[in-house]
Amino acid sequence: MKILIQGDTKSGKTSLLKKKYIQMIDSNIDSSKILVLISNRMEAIRFKDDLILEYSGENRIYSYFGFVQHELNKFWPIVLKKSKKISKLNIVPTFMTFEASQCLMGKTVEYYRKQGFLNELNISNEEVSKKLLSNILEASLNNLVYTKIGERLKSFGEVQRDQLYDEMNIIIDKYMEKTLENGTFDYGTSIYLYNNFLLEDEFYLNNLKSNTKYLLVDSAEIAPIAEVDFINKLRKSLKGLIVALNTDGSYGIHSYSKGYLEKTVIDSEYKKITLKNENTTSHDFLERLEEKIYSFEAIDGIPNLHLDIENEYKSINNKKVIKRVLELLDNLVSPVDISVIVPQNDLVLEFALEKISRERGFKYMNIGRNERILDNPYAYILVISSILFYEFKEINLNFDEIKVFFNLYLGLDSIRSALLTNYIGSRSRDRYRLIEIDSQEIRQRIPQQNIDKYDKIREVFSTIPKDIELYDFFEIIYRELIVGEKDLLKNIKGCRELIDSSKKFIETLHNFENIKDINYEFIKFLRDGAKASESLIELDERLNGEYLSISTPYAYINSGRNSKYQIWTDIRNKNFIPETKNILQNSWVLSKTWEGGRFSIEDQFYIEKTNTMGILRRLVKSCPGDIYVYGSKYSSGSHDQDGLLYSGLKKIKEMK
Repeated sequence: MKILIQGDTKSGKTSLLKKKYIQMIDSNIDSSKILVLISNRMEAIRFKDDLILEYSGENRIYSYFGFVQHELNKFWPIVLKKSKKISKLNIVPTFMTFEASQCLMGKTVEYYRKQGFLNELNISNEEVSKKLLSNILEASLNNLVYTKIGERLKSFGEVQRDQLYDEMNIIIDKYMEKTLENGTFDYGTSIYLYNNFLLEDEFYLNNLKSNTKYLLVDSAEIAPIAEVDFINKLRKSLKGLIVALNTDGSYGIHSYSKGYLEKTVIDSEYKKITLKNENTTSHDFLERLEEKIYSFEAIDGIPNLHLDIENEYKSINNKKVIKRVLELLDNLVSPVDISVIVPQNDLVLEFALEKISRERGFKYMNIGRNERILDNPYAYILVISSILFYEFKEINLNFDEIKVFFNLYLGLDSIRSALLTNYIGSRSRDRYRLIEIDSQEIRQRIPQQNIDKYDKIREVFSTIPKDIELYDFFEIIYRELIVGEKDLLKNIKGCRELIDSSKKFIETLHNFENIKDINYEFIKFLRDGAKASESLIELDERLNGEYLSISTPYAYINSGRNSKYQIWTDIRNKNFIPETKNILQNSWVLSKTWEGGRFSIEDQFYIEKTNTMGILRRLVKSCPGDIYVYGSKYSSGSHDQDGLLYSGLKKIKEMK
């Protein structure tokens, strides 16, 4: 049984795939013999939640990375036996958070830049670290050995940068050497291990084939090459293979694998089921736009697309977006039916939308960004307490941070918090310290119960040894100072999340001998803006919550949200549909499908067009109502804005 379900956006492919899965279970096929691969974690959760089964055993429904991680955990002894590079023989693998991996890569980058590496780059170590980690991940997703990354990137661009890419690969090699040696892995390393060790092991592969008789793949058009190669390795041993493919094509970093699945896996034996979105008007419009996108010829628009893209300044866009949101709400449109789509996080617009939602009594969410951990007041208390206790040389708290700490922990108003902050600041030598309050004036102006809380934290500090691990310190402060405060559920969540994150981070970094102060490294990454991880409850809210949303195009598409009204703003900003390349990255030349040679201007045009149309098709076809589009000539920094998306939209004739 080979079935290809193909169709454009919102044609019902995933629904039919679920139906096929349920039919297989109902026909007494053991669910543990069926592997289902879904595009991402949120979609995998949605797929499971939507299933209605009378009886089922183990449900093997994963994102590709979720599956890889599961298999590495289960068959870890095989990896240890086959890999000579893993010297720390852990019973189970340690999977790093992104923050821990960025910290380790950052330390590696910092070391080599002090030796004179990457001199032509004028970006921070943090930015370099993100790009190099992204290269490792993309190479792994392409089944490309990480040692070849620099060599591939040499074919990119007009300028010869062989030395830069050689130096970059030395840094990547050192990072990979250390993580493999210590049995501690990020996303890219995990995929590398799975494909180069587990999948190459005869026992594992035979076990996988005997326990996987049916394979269902959703959103196969954005499946990475490593996933397609995995499907290809299994397909001859399968009794059934069902693939759902979006004919609107790939987008973003997925674009490099365009057509690879069709060439590698799909053959003439497949029964093809073709589905179509009922909105043929949108389909025809998008076909016209793609055909004429590089021409100067005007094209007919569609009735539900409303363009206002010739504004002078971004601030005008924001005012019009807010006005449009208010008009929709006044016309009794539900908040869940309104999604604002932006090129990048916009604090001004977010503040305005949050204010509207608060005043009108409904929820608002940025579905592309989690809250910072320090946005939780109780986590903030723990972190500032730790800085005061450990007295890290590299961190000097400022007036506002101490003032907020007193406001949150002691419950003082703004004036008294400032008064106490001034007092301890004027009597501390080189940094803020929780000194004894011996001023009668201060004691008279601050209520006794608040003084008692201040003295309590000093007392607790005095009982804790200075060499205590950070997560144990957090436990003590939480137990002694926070338990019993108001908003119990919220403070439990924020504090437990912080304590658990710190423990995992610190235990991971303990494997690496060159990290001098791990407690400091964790606090530093929090202050740099670390995001909170999502619980399953929060993921459910992100998937199904009744809220007005703001997001980037990528985040909106990946969320599976189907708002009736979309509001696109700042569409002339180049980040509305961002490039998939920069001086240190190029998804295309790292692809298995790259045929070599120089990366040309024709390649760039092809990528730009593929990416733009892939995103536009998904946005437009997923919107059953109206789309309002705003753009401005100048950015908030007064820079000219243009781009392929604007060039395409400005040629659309206004519908009468």
